[in-house]
Amino acid sequence: MFIAFVAGVESILTSIILLFAAAVLFLFQRGIELDLRDGTYRFIMAVGPVRIGSWGKLPALKSISVFSTNKVSTLTSRANNESEFKNRVIQVNLITERNQKIKILEVESKEPAFLLAKAVARKLDVNVWDATEREGNWVEL
Repeated sequence: MFIAFVAGVESILTSIILLFAAAVLFLFQRGIELDLRDGTYRFIMAVGPVRIGSWGKLPALKSISVFSTNKVSTLTSRANNESEFKNRVIQVNLITERNQKIKILEVESKEPAFLLAKAVARKLDVNVWDATEREGNWVEL
């Protein structure tokens, strides 16, 4: 938006285009939606309230997994210098009968991850596997 403001000195049209692009990037989201009543899900791309994605039937589930992992981001400069940043995250995945994973949440704290995992597990009648520690165990609902 700052660039749009500076460009406004040069051209009103340029600043309007840059402001529009900044607004779209600010409102853009990617994620997943679950409809637990109908047993369907969809991966979405959204800009504001407009969501795009097709619904599909949830496959047969074996369990829900909550685990801790490192998310690695690499930043490369124009001089080809690279820096890696590691961030500890907690992921919640639906585990299908064919051992495929459907990621439904990624957060930095255990509490919201387990709240969601337990709520979804109750609705879908599956168990929750806690793999946030070295020795995993089943969670009581």
